[in-house]
Amino acid sequence: MKKILFLLLCFPIIGFGQCEYGDCENGEGSYTFSSGNKYTGVFKNKKLNGKGIFRWTGGALYIGDWKDNERHGQGTYFSNDGHKYDGDWKDNERHGQGTQSYADGHKYDGDWKDDERHGQGTMIWKEGNKYVGEYKDGNMQGEGTYTTTDGNKYVGEFKDGNMHGEGTYTSADGNKYVGEFKDSDWHGQGTMYYADGSFVKGLWENGKFIESNATKITGLKTNGQKIFDVINHPKSKGLNFSITEPAEFERVDGKRPNILYNWIKNRDDLTNKITISILIKELPEELQLTKEEWIEYLKFGRGVKDITEDLKNVNKEKYIVLESYPGVMFNCTSQTQRIDYERKTYNKQVTLFVQGKSFMITMLCSSASSLELNERIFISMINSIHFINLYK
Repeated sequence: MKKILFLLLCFPIIGFGQCEYGDCENGEGSYTFSSGNKYTGVFKNKKLNGKGIFRWTGGALYIGDWKDNERHGQGTYFSNDGHKYDGDWKDNERHGQGTQSYADGHKYDGDWKDDERHGQGTMIWKEGNKYVGEYKDGNMQGEGTYTTTDGNKYVGEFKDGNMHGEGTYTSADGNKYVGEFKDSDWHGQGTMYYADGSFVKGLWENGKFIESNATKITGLKTNGQKIFDVINHPKSKGLNFSITEPAEFERVDGKRPNILYNWIKNRDDLTNKITISILIKELPEELQLTKEEWIEYLKFGRGVKDITEDLKNVNKEKYIVLESYPGVMFNCTSQTQRIDYERKTYNKQVTLFVQGKSFMITMLCSSASSLELNERIFISMINSIHFINLYK
């Protein structure tokens, strides 16, 4: 209603007032309307057409272009309550490029359409917060960047004035959330990276992490390494565990069905590339043994030999126990063939048998010397394994 009344007040009608001086039909003159409003400028066909100044009795002022009694073209409008707009007009509405300075100290510079902020623009609030990005129908909508004076920053999607969609929020304390937003809350899949090096990845709802419905990974940096937990991972077959992440290795999600993660060093150098992988499989029915049966089979029976007999160049094979779970550790070699290259790797593997699953960690190196040189890193990872909630 306020906008309709404002527009009605902006349609002056020649004939219900007085021409103070000049030519108020086709030329330049000054005309005072019966309402007390006053126009000084160019007339054509008894209408406001061309450059002119319009003063409202309430104190508002417009200086700029007119067409058929409407603000149209370039112009500056000062409202009676302290607002100022300087820019393009069309059919009596802000339309095109323009700058709006608000009475409360806010300022918008950018595109307008049908009297609304629409397109690309920059809003600076009086306290110094700033938004640069897309607008639609007066609201922040689309891609944009929002920064605050206290050091917070969001880069991503907006909807109806809220952070909504994919984005990254970095807070002044160094924490960073990367993922989905809804109504300015962390909502959907996302990862929170904390300033201390720990992180949480999974499903969020209304700003809170939903541990029971997602993968949770937390970590703490220690001597260049990270200790993190993996909980409810979709490939972990129900096994929750913690492990130390090796320094100088890049961790990536496993692409194959049973591989949770790969840690890679020297990714683009095949002659020096090192890959450490974690893989979990459900054991077939015939291998659903109790812990005591696995110990008997591996320690006193043919278990170690049966597991390794089909592998190439097996050495240093032995029975092990980790976290009270039996398993095997051994070295071997394997051959990787691709269309454009063939690669031989020297491997060290540990397989544990935990609650009907095989839990495997394998390190693949490009040479025997590399395997030997990096064995300490691999053993350190193995010794750090802790199966969470299996001892309650």
